[in-house]
Amino acid sequence: MVLIVDTNNTSLPDLNAVLDRLQPLVRASVLAVLRRSWARLPADLADDATQEALIALWRHWGQFTPARGTREAWAAAVARHKAIDEYRRWQRHAQRAVPLDEARDATTLLSDDPAAGVLRRVRLAEVWPRLTVTDRQCLALMARGYVHTEIAAALGWPLGTVKTRLHSVPGRVRRLDRRLDQVAA
Repeated sequence: MVLIVDTNNTSLPDLNAVLDRLQPLVRASVLAVLRRSWARLPADLADDATQEALIALWRHWGQFTPARGTREAWAAAVARHKAIDEYRRWQRHAQRAVPLDEARDATTLLSDDPAAGVLRRVRLAEVWPRLTVTDRQCLALMARGYVHTEIAAALGWPLGTVKTRLHSVPGRVRRLDRRLDQVAA
């Protein structure tokens, strides 16, 4: 058993003891919060919220005040807050995601576009699905006429990340195009 002492000279329990004792309660509390929107949520959101809640409980174990209620009620409240935090984080990410109509976006990329100059329209339909989602998002926004700063704002990424992605995509496209040529031969 590992024992950690905090600044208040109170002992913190072993992480495994916390997990074994409170995990079912924390999981049930998280599911109660997320159940309202369950159909459209990713499957691992409840797992992430449960894990975050258990870690928060373990880290702040010494801050529990018995005069304010039971440790189980405290754990349920922490779990509720973490579930709400994870749901809001997921919502923010979902709002930032750029929906792609891949067929339309793939045909609108022009060969005279500096970032997409290596793309040949004839091969684009074969290469496009093999690109990463982030590469396709960047290229699709560029095809729609967005500049780097607008792409960064739309995706919620730093400007440097967008510039790096757009700079490295042509090389990846060339490599994918060569692989397709080798497979076809």
